[in-house]
Amino acid sequence: MMMCRVQTQAVVRIPKEHHRFVLGPKGKRLNELELATATKISVPRPNDSSLDITISGTRDGIDRARHEIQLISDEQVSRRICRVFASKTCEAGWFVFDGTFNANYVISRLKTY
Repeated sequence: MMMCRVQTQAVVRIPKEHHRFVLGPKGKRLNELELATATKISVPRPNDSSLDITISGTRDGIDRARHEIQLISDEQVSRRICRVFASKTCEAGWFVFDGTFNANYVISRLKTY
């Protein structure tokens, strides 16, 4: 009896700055991920503005690869050092900062020494 595994494709979208962590040094992490999940994973080139990573393989392999890619991205989010810029000053010396994904943060008075 011959079993046929249906190949399919899926897309996972993560921030562009996380793509390099999916690749790893010299593509090592990507190769390991492809071997472990029996999939083919296509990451856009750095000069391509696409956020989409394409995964080809069986449904089970795609699900495992998608999960691992999301874990890699989530790890980077938890490690992120948020760069903020004072965009305006409110009354009473409060500052409004623009954060990641256009989120605004209101920080209480900054002490100056």
